[in-house]
Amino acid sequence: MQSLALNPEQLRSQLIWANEREVERDFLQHQVGVARESPAWFIRTGSLSWQAEHDTLTGNPGDWVFPGQDPGEVQFSPGSRIISIRFLLLHADGRLLFPGQSIHRCSGQDFPGLEQSALRLLTVLAPWQQQGTLMLGRHRIPLPENLEIESAFQGFLAQYCRFQLEQGEHPQPAGQEDQRVQQALQELTLRDMRLPFSEAELGKQVGLGPRQLRRLFEQETGQSPFQHYDHRRQELARHSLRESRAPLKELAYDLGFSSPAHFSNWFRNRCGVSPGQYRKRGLAPKRREPPYPPEA
Repeated sequence: MQSLALNPEQLRSQLIWANEREVERDFLQHQVGVARESPAWFIRTGSLSWQAEHDTLTGNPGDWVFPGQDPGEVQFSPGSRIISIRFLLLHADGRLLFPGQSIHRCSGQDFPGLEQSALRLLTVLAPWQQQGTLMLGRHRIPLPENLEIESAFQGFLAQYCRFQLEQGEHPQPAGQEDQRVQQALQELTLRDMRLPFSEAELGKQVGLGPRQLRRLFEQETGQSPFQHYDHRRQELARHSLRESRAPLKELAYDLGFSSPAHFSNWFRNRCGVSPGQYRKRGLAPKRREPPYPPEA
């Protein structure tokens, strides 16, 4: 197994959801596209089949399945029950830590730490599942419980990394980027969207003037800090509209807008439809948190 010597502070990790349930009818068969978000499925009952251009795979009860970055179609048998975990594990600049293309399957008996860590995560999350989506809802959870969730999530990531290395997947090495830009990226990733954004204030946090920050940031990312912030805001908005039934007023507040109307105008300008239309056009599931919906 290849050693993975990386400082966790150089990585971005975020739990999106973790639950156990019967796969909803609307998601028994669907496309899985390339995404920065990583899914993991543990099959309790039923089965799944995976079909991609160069890959086919079947998963049975007791199996873990980890889709890679190759687009494909997954089909669950009716009545399948799974543990579904979806998360981010990225370098600070947004590159996947494990960019492998192939889907992987293993028996839970061969990697017992995966199931043990997943069950611990489900246990600490259980009282807070009504939050709907964790990408915006974590601020509603008290600090001690939030830290318990994060501890359990990091335990699962440790097992996930061990599994990937056992499969021969090679983590992307950390780049030689300007550390001040990396710090700025980290600040933007962890930023509470309810707070106002200022490039000048971000520059102060990382020891750069606004012009110097913009120049270095654009050199390394191809975007200005504000463009990166706005793209992240769009990502959170689309995710929350797809994966939760939270009222638009609540989402608007969580994303830092003064009113639902302001949020709606902003969203329409960037996505071409209103938030309500985005949900109604089938881009959001009828029920909360599907196993891995098609990317919009």
